[in-house]
Amino acid sequence: MEKEYRTLTIRRLFIEDMSWIEKYAACFDGLFFNPLSEKLLPGVFVQGAFWAVCDGEMPVAVTYILDADSHSFAQSAAGWHLTDLLGEKAGHCLVCGYLWTDEQYSHIDLYTPITKLWMIQAERKNKTILVHLVPSRFGADFEKLFYNGFQLIALRGLDNLVPYWIFTRKTDVGTEKTLPYEDVKKCPLSDTKGLSQLCEKGYRAFDMDMEKNLLFRR
Repeated sequence: MEKEYRTLTIRRLFIEDMSWIEKYAACFDGLFFNPLSEKLLPGVFVQGAFWAVCDGEMPVAVTYILDADSHSFAQSAAGWHLTDLLGEKAGHCLVCGYLWTDEQYSHIDLYTPITKLWMIQAERKNKTILVHLVPSRFGADFEKLFYNGFQLIALRGLDNLVPYWIFTRKTDVGTEKTLPYEDVKKCPLSDTKGLSQLCEKGYRAFDMDMEKNLLFRR
């Protein structure tokens, strides 16, 4: 009888796990520009890390972290755009890459343990902001991201105009201001132009309503 409950673990990936890292990188091939090209891969190994959620020995979800001020990222188009967008020094930010998940595990909330991993790594590196990047073509699990304290701050083209959902979260929750639910604006997820305009005006999406509208406030 198949086990109903499984124990998943999180571990760092190394050179010997290259086959899984290449599989992860290949999921970007359908984009106009692959951010995990042969040029960036060594940079992640040296200045960041690949991490996986594993069922036994098999990775079922993969992400990466990279200092925003690392040479390999800071010199990229994405690095320039993010610095301008955030209004923060790159040294304060930890880039958290797209979370690929095996379809058979898509029903499991993997964002909660991965966010804990990102937080631990950010605090170890003295970073104050998590920046999570998701190519818009892949879709984003907004509800799980909002549940884990992220806010949507932009939908922008970063590398060669490939549009990304850009989410951020401060690592020190205690410094977050408790904002009143005033001037809350709703925007359908399908209205990408409308939500982009709200973000450009300083609004941040923090939740979704029952009709799956994004809720914004600033």
